[in-house]
Amino acid sequence: TRTVTDLLPDSSQTESIFVRNIYPIAKKTLWVATERGIYTYNKETREIQHLTYNPNDDYSLSDNAIYSLCCDKENGMWIGSYFGGVNYCPYQWTYFEKFYPRDNLRHFGRRVREICESNDGTLWIGTEDKGLFNYNPENGKIEPFEHPAIYQNVHGLCLDGDDLWVGTFSGGLNRVNLRTRQVKHYAKGESENSMVANDAFTICRTTTGDVWIGTTSGLLKYNRSTDDFTRIPQLKNMFTYNILEDFNGNLWFATFSNGVFCYNVRSQQWRNYLSNENDSTSLPYNKVISIYEDSRKRLWFMTLGEGFCRYNPE
Repeated sequence: TRTVTDLLPDSSQTESIFVRNIYPIAKKTLWVATERGIYTYNKETREIQHLTYNPNDDYSLSDNAIYSLCCDKENGMWIGSYFGGVNYCPYQWTYFEKFYPRDNLRHFGRRVREICESNDGTLWIGTEDKGLFNYNPENGKIEPFEHPAIYQNVHGLCLDGDDLWVGTFSGGLNRVNLRTRQVKHYAKGESENSMVANDAFTICRTTTGDVWIGTTSGLLKYNRSTDDFTRIPQLKNMFTYNILEDFNGNLWFATFSNGVFCYNVRSQQWRNYLSNENDSTSLPYNKVISIYEDSRKRLWFMTLGEGFCRYNPE
């Protein structure tokens, strides 16, 4: 037809659009690298999207001067910029909504440590830099839960009926009544039934209703009748990093330097699994930070330095 179509008309801009690269995706989409960021153009709908650098958005382009584009086998786009290094835009196989400090979420923490579902369908989010938050999925709002007893470095969350246990690093342990919003604070003490440390890293409520608390100086079991704690001698002075109850009702405790402990609830027997350099089937490392049970009832242990392993009960 000997006609020319302007693909990026922009009457609001007085300056020209300097195009550095064009990359076609399938048959209908063009990615256009310019000095003003990236334009994507749909040749069928003529829809245009403009991607630019935004200092308030952690997931925006790092620079507006884009010089090179390359699409990989997963349909992800690699983006070379002039001053901002390399950016990667993954193909959205599954859409993720992102929550991070920006605009009306300036108060939100960046170091999310724990997430716990509440009875009302909301989520409690513990962060290590800004404390405790409540997320309502119906309206998308994230609200801080502020109380002088709750230290901002939150490490452990556990729902216990109408109560939410909140463990902190160096700030003790808290029990929040979610109906009344009243907070009961527990701190390290001299008596045998007090907290053994002010660092509550992990909290687990079992199917029988027992609450176990892992601290940097040992393991505790909560006594409901007396509102205090029993110190577990088998893990005395051990940094208990994670607790899991398996499908048999047995309890597993990951420690930061003493391997893994298993407590058989029925026989009330303890067993300690340690790393042995002469045994390839032993725990690979004694610093264990997480335990996971998969859909096939298999246990996996994550270590800090030697990968992860699977437990063979036989």
